[in-house]
Amino acid sequence: MTEPEHGHVILYSYLWAREFDRGEESGRKARPTCVMVIVAGKNGRTRPLLFPDE
Repeated sequence: MTEPEHGHVILYSYLWAREFDRGEESGRKARPTCVMVIVAGKNGRTRPLLFPDE
């Protein structure tokens, strides 16, 4: 896996609540994320947190 960097566009197959409520188990298509925050983990490695756009 490539380390995340500033400016990377991450695609994420997000499952919307309404799709989940209809019994679907995975998102219909990959969507670009709205925000990616990179945090340092307890072991010193970086970890990306992804927040999809509504």
